[in-house]
Amino acid sequence: EMQIRDGLHVFGRTPLAAQRDELLVSIACLPRSELKPQDASLHRALARDLGLTNPDGTEFDPLTRDLAVPYAGPRPTVLAELSDRPWRTHGDTVERVEALALRLVSALSPVRGEGAQPQSLPHTQPVLDWIATSLRPAIEASGDAERDALLRGLDGRFIRPGPSGAPTRGRPDVLPTGRNFFAVDVRAVPTPSAWRIGQLAAERLIESYWQEA
Repeated sequence: EMQIRDGLHVFGRTPLAAQRDELLVSIACLPRSELKPQDASLHRALARDLGLTNPDGTEFDPLTRDLAVPYAGPRPTVLAELSDRPWRTHGDTVERVEALALRLVSALSPVRGEGAQPQSLPHTQPVLDWIATSLRPAIEASGDAERDALLRGLDGRFIRPGPSGAPTRGRPDVLPTGRNFFAVDVRAVPTPSAWRIGQLAAERLIESYWQEA
């Protein structure tokens, strides 16, 4: 699943058509946080809205499943109609969820079909809205931003900074590309746990100083 199937990025060129939509799906696949509905995984949101479950009643997770395990959960019509290939394993289920995600992102409109009317996609729709209003414009702006940044750098002018990382690994905030990226994100450093440890160490140091004094 980590293979690059559609070639490498070309400087100054924004992915178009099918490549762009597949990139959008691959970025939206991973969750970004648990705080906002639009930060959820697109694939997990679809599985939840379609009522995909395991035999024990737990929710089917497209991101953590064992692909070879036989699938014994519900088979919504909207997924069954996506392909005439056999539907036997978790891997087959994930393929259909990915195909539906790609269809939704390509159209950016609610899918038509049994079990997937607009009102039945409460978890998926916020993610689709985020893709349409934030992620897609950021990707479409990347090509021009890269060329502009190169020319500005060659001219000795300021290049806007931005965070580093891979957008397909849960970091869509690095988009649009073409920025002078920095390795340390001051918004994420220190982490809450590091802050607590540092605070405790400082308090112990002060206590030790007063005790010795």
